Amino acid sequence: MEARFRLNRRSIVLWIGIALVAVTVRPAWNRLHAHLSLQPTRRALREGKLDVALESLQTLDHAEPGRAEVSYLIGVTSRRLGQFDDAFRYLERAEALGWPLQDVVRQRYMARFQGGDITGTQDYLQQLLIDGANDEVAEEIYETLSRGFLAEFRVNDAVVVLDHWLAWRPDAIPALRWRADLYEQDEDWQPAGELYRKIVELDPDELSARLHLGDALLGNLQIEEARAVYHEARERFPEDLLACLGLAQCARRLGEPAAARKLFLQVAESEMDRIFRAQALSELGQLDLESSDYEQAAKHLEASLALDEVNAQTHHLLGSAYSRIGKTDAATEHLERSQSILDKHRRMGELSREIATDLANLDLRFEMGQLLLDLGHEEKASRWFLTIVHIDPMHVGAREALANYYDSRDEHELAQRHREITLFAKTKPKPP
Repeated sequence: MEARFRLNRRSIVLWIGIALVAVTVRPAWNRLHAHLSLQPTRRALREGKLDVALESLQTLDHAEPGRAEVSYLIGVTSRRLGQFDDAFRYLERAEALGWPLQDVVRQRYMARFQGGDITGTQDYLQQLLIDGANDEVAEEIYETLSRGFLAEFRVNDAVVVLDHWLAWRPDAIPALRWRADLYEQDEDWQPAGELYRKIVELDPDELSARLHLGDALLGNLQIEEARAVYHEARERFPEDLLACLGLAQCARRLGEPAAARKLFLQVAESEMDRIFRAQALSELGQLDLESSDYEQAAKHLEASLALDEVNAQTHHLLGSAYSRIGKTDAATEHLERSQSILDKHRRMGELSREIATDLANLDLRFEMGQLLLDLGHEEKASRWFLTIVHIDPMHVGAREALANYYDSRDEHELAQRHREITLFAKTKPKPP
C-alpha cells in the first residue's frame, strides 16, 4: 500500500513537472515559430523584393489572423509599394493589436511623405536621423526620402539623399539602383555602368541590373564588353529575350548583319512587350535600308509604328524609305512627325532643368504632363499631374487630366473623385 502510494505520488509529481515544462516551453516555441515564419519575408524586404514579401505576408495573415507584427509588416510593405490606402489600413490594425505606437507613427509619416506631403513630414523624418535613429530605421528613412523626392521629380534632392545613403551604406542595392538610373537618364554611361556592375556583383541573380549594365556599356561604345554581359544574361536567364535585343544591337554595331537580323526577328516575333517588339522591327527596317531593300524596310517600319507611334527615329527611317520608293508626300509627313517628336523631347529636357530650380512652378509641371500625354506616356504624365495636386489640390487642369487618366484605366470611382474636386474648384468663389 505504502509502495503504491509512493508510486502514485511520483507519478503526480512527474505529470505536474511535465505540465509546468509545457506551460513554460509552449509560449517560447510559439515565439520561435513566429520568428522563423517571418525570416524569409524579412529577407525579401531587405532585398527589395516587395511583391514576394507582400504575398508571403498575406498568406501568413490569412493563416494566423491577429498577429500584430504581420499587420505591421503588411503596412510597411504596402507603403513601400506606394499602396497607401492599404498601408494606413494595416498600420491602424497593427496599432489596435498592440504594435509599438512609435513605429506606427513613423510609418504614417513615411507614407505621407511618399504620397507627396513633403513639407508636412520632411522635418519630422530628418529629425529622426539627427536624433540618432538605429540603422534599420535610418535606412527606412533614406529609402522613404529617395522614393518621395523621385515621385515628385525633385531630382536634385533625391541625388543628395542617395549620395549620403551610399556614403554610409555603399552596398545598399536600392540606392545603387536609383542612383544608376539617374545617371542613365542623363546618358552619363560610365558611372551608371559602374553602379550597375556593383549591383550584379552583390546579387548575381539581378537580371534587370545585368541588362542595364549592358545598355550602359553599349551607350559608352564598349561593344564587346556589352556583348559579354548580354551573353551571360542570356545564359543565366534563357527564357528572357531582352538580352537577345542587346546581343542583336551589338552584332549590328560590330558589322554582323546576318546575326543581328536573326536575333531581331526572334524578338519581333515573340510575345514580349510591344515597345521591345517595335524596337526590334525598327532595327530590322534599318538593316533593310542599309541593304537597299526599301520596300521591305517600309513594311518593317510601318509594323514598328503600329506598335509605337511616337518613336522619332522610326518615323525618320520610314520617311527615308518612302522617299526612296517615290512616296514623296508620305515621306514628308513622317519626316515632319519625327521632327515634332524630337522637339517635344528637347522641350522636356529644358523643362526638367527649369523645374529643378523652380519646384513650385505648376505651369512648368503641367506642360511636362501635357507633353508626356502627347507622346503616349499616360502613366508617367499622371504622376506629374499628381505632383501638381500635391502642391495645389484645386488645380483644375491637373484634376481633369487625372480624371481622364483613371477613366481610361476603368478606375471610375477614382476618376469621379477628381471630377468632384474639379467641380468644387470651379464653383468656389475666388478671393477678392
